[in-house]
Amino acid sequence: MIKKILHVIVIIFLLPLPFIGSGDILKKFSPYFDENGLGLYILLSIACGLVSAISAYYVTNKALAKPLLLAGALLFLIGISMTSVVGLLAQPDFTPTMLQHPEREHYRYTLLFLNALLFAVAFFIIIRNSWSTTAQWHRWIVLLFIPAFAEWLWEFPHHFFLGAHLQQWINQGKNAADFMVNYTPESALKLGGLGRVLQYSVILWLAFMLFKSGVLKKWVLIVLTVFCAIGCFTGIAVAVLGYASFAKLQILMLFFIPAGPFVLSYWTGLALLSKKQKAL
Repeated sequence: MIKKILHVIVIIFLLPLPFIGSGDILKKFSPYFDENGLGLYILLSIACGLVSAISAYYVTNKALAKPLLLAGALLFLIGISMTSVVGLLAQPDFTPTMLQHPEREHYRYTLLFLNALLFAVAFFIIIRNSWSTTAQWHRWIVLLFIPAFAEWLWEFPHHFFLGAHLQQWINQGKNAADFMVNYTPESALKLGGLGRVLQYSVILWLAFMLFKSGVLKKWVLIVLTVFCAIGCFTGIAVAVLGYASFAKLQILMLFFIPAGPFVLSYWTGLALLSKKQKAL
């Protein structure tokens, strides 16, 4: 009985993990405060990640098939990474000010790119594990994944190298205020909205496959369905109305930024690892 209670407590602690990263643990050491260095912040992020990993190991179903254990662990790592991203306690800086500390945005987008790779590896591990047992129509998910992943492959390097392109723009004597409109036009943001629709769709489809395989609980699928539906709605709205028109709805914009699909991926991994039932 005590073991079950501890199991529940640990899961409750881990669920909001990416958001805890912006709390008292990491925010005081954010490199966006001039007195703080990025090196110390990275070390503290690693330390917090180790604590989270140990906690996750305690609630992990060791009887789960090894491929699913690995996939769940990779998805869980996305949450650890997002803790460090959220803990920066600052929105991406696309102004000339960022040229004073370009390493901060480089760190942010390196983590986000790593998250995309982690998701891709976990995705193919799950697909390979269920390829011969799942319904054939589920295999079409691969065609949906390709453009969804391609959007991430464009988005994160695009922002990683933004500082270098901004510096070139300024060196050419152009107005810095005009840079973002040219570097990331409205058409690119609309395509990003479509990318979010694809990404949320892949996450939900993958969760449904895990549910049908018996390794994901029904209530988890319901929660993911609700959030993925909101994410798809947000992506469609941005694609149709444009980013500027839709950005006023700050709550929904949380589903447009990369944190949205990555947090749901993390929750999927945590639910997969912690389900105490017969493995696939």
